[in-house]
Amino acid sequence: MAVTYKLCQAQNKKIPAVDGRWYARPIIVGVLNTDDLASHIQKRCTVTLPDILAVISALVDEIRNGLLDGHCIKIDRLGSFRVGIKSKSVAVVKDFSAQKNILSAHVIFHPVYTISNKKYIDPLLDGCKYQEMKGYAKPVKKGGTATPAA
Repeated sequence: MAVTYKLCQAQNKKIPAVDGRWYARPIIVGVLNTDDLASHIQKRCTVTLPDILAVISALVDEIRNGLLDGHCIKIDRLGSFRVGIKSKSVAVVKDFSAQKNILSAHVIFHPVYTISNKKYIDPLLDGCKYQEMKGYAKPVKKGGTATPAA
């Protein structure tokens, strides 16, 4: 298994050091939904598909309930979930109103990581291998700058 990538050229005139440089970007090759994951899990253990789906459904409900109660939800070997808030500022604290100033809430996810040789390592991606996407106009070098192949 490998993560597929393709090269993309950055276009950012505001930051000349970045503009025109080439970077690898991951390619999503498909989506695994809840049923797909449950089916894969069923093949690895003795738990039945309906039981796995029930546990996943209950887990989602409990994560939501915990977040709405203000908890940080930590799932070992995966990461933690917490609530973030987007709000408008006020000059004077007494002018703040949740109804007027809080615009929205969102979920913040922090994956579990370890530190090895002063580098953060995400255990979910430890040992990740990469392969370049096939069949796209791969960039080639011309006169010191890279351009897409014809």
